[in-house]
Amino acid sequence: MIRKNAREVLGIFVLALIIALLLVVITILLTQRNLSSNWYTNLGAISTAVGVVVSSILLIVTILYLLATREMVTEARRQRELQEEPAVSVRIVPDKDNFDILVVTLKNTGGAPAYDVSVQFTPDLPYDDGGINDLDIFKRMPYLDKNEVVEFFFASTYEYFKSDSPKRATANITYYKTPLVEHNKNNQPIRRTVALNIEERKGHLYIPRNGVHDLVKEVEELKQGVLILLAQRNQQSKQDPGSYGDDDD
Repeated sequence: MIRKNAREVLGIFVLALIIALLLVVITILLTQRNLSSNWYTNLGAISTAVGVVVSSILLIVTILYLLATREMVTEARRQRELQEEPAVSVRIVPDKDNFDILVVTLKNTGGAPAYDVSVQFTPDLPYDDGGINDLDIFKRMPYLDKNEVVEFFFASTYEYFKSDSPKRATANITYYKTPLVEHNKNNQPIRRTVALNIEERKGHLYIPRNGVHDLVKEVEELKQGVLILLAQRNQQSKQDPGSYGDDDD
C-alpha cells in the first residue's frame, strides 16, 4: 500500500514537470515569431492561467507526498512495535526426537517477555487424572522470556490417536507486556486464539534420530559390556591360572 501511494505521487509529479517543460518550450518557440502585441497579451494571460494550474497540481502533489510519508512513518512505527511485542503460541505435536509421544509446546516467538500468561483449552483435553486446564502453568505463568520454550509430555501418540479424546481444540491465550503487580493502567491484555489439530501429523513417516542422550546411553552400555568381559576373563584366569600360559606355548 505504501509503495503504491509513493508510485502514484511520483507519477503525478513527473506529469506536472512534463507539462511545465512543454509550456516553456512552446513559449520559446512562439517568442521567435513576429506576432502582434495583443497576441502576446493573450498568451501572457493563458500562461498565467496555466501557471496557476501547474502550481495547484504541484501543491496537490506535495500534499499527497506528505500524506504518503506520514503513512510510511506510521507503518514503520507499527512494525517496530509489533517486533518488540511478545507473541505466545501453543502446540500439541509429536516430539521431534520421539514420534511415539505427544508434547505440549508453549513458546514466546516475540521480541519481548510475556507476563502473566494463561491458556484456556476448548474443549478441555484429558491430562493425567483430570484436564489440561487444571495445570497451574496454564492458569497463570508469571513470566515467559522471549524465545523461551516450555515443553512437556502430553500423551502417547498411538494411544491418544486411538482414543475417543478430542483431536481438535482451540487455545485462548492471554498475556501482558508488563507484570500485573505493577498495576499499570496502560497494560492492556493481549489475546490470541490458536486452532489445534492434534492429528495434523498423523500418517507421516518418521525418520528416527539418535540424540546426545542416545549416544551417552550407547557409550554406557559399551562400557558395561567391556567391564563384564574383563570380569569374566579375570575370573577364568583365577580358576585356571596356567591356561593362558599353555595357549602362548
